[in-house]
Amino acid sequence: MMQNFYSVDRKKTLLIGQQIDLNKFFTGQNFYPVKDLYTESDLKTHLNELFPEGVSSHAVNYLTNYGLILNDFNTGQPQPYVPHMPMIEMVFELVRRTNFCDKPSRFQSMFAWDSIERANQFRHESQYADAPIFKLQCETVFRADMRLLLLGGSCLGASLFAHKYWRGEATQNPDWEYLLKPPVMVVEQVA
Repeated sequence: MMQNFYSVDRKKTLLIGQQIDLNKFFTGQNFYPVKDLYTESDLKTHLNELFPEGVSSHAVNYLTNYGLILNDFNTGQPQPYVPHMPMIEMVFELVRRTNFCDKPSRFQSMFAWDSIERANQFRHESQYADAPIFKLQCETVFRADMRLLLLGGSCLGASLFAHKYWRGEATQNPDWEYLLKPPVMVVEQVA
């Protein structure tokens, strides 16, 4: 039975009647090859080895378009740290592959909430206040507390957060997100 969920269309690309499927074609993406170590072609091959069925737009953003190396604002030299969100995504995916293979990958999912009110709250709490909200339908769904999407203070803490997330555990004040496994149908625009 199809269930209803609500998604904030942050990229403003959804259309009523559209079916969201996984992407296997990666034109126009940033792959950040490393000179003398690996090419863009190597990265595309590796992505297809990891996800032969394809990936979601979420994965394209965090696996390809979001470069990890930052340059120091003053010197222009590479920094010895990376942004957290892409690393959170990778740690959680590795924990899922190792221990929770029955759960849908975040890199092959679309994200939504179970009510228009919660989707609207997210929209107004983020920088997406003008993004439309769409009603979606999907058969395969996983519910997780997005407050667990953290690395913690250590590698062990990062592992603990990821295990709790994939077990479906809740924090004291959970913020439930729903991972919708394609195909996902866009039913109507609701806000």
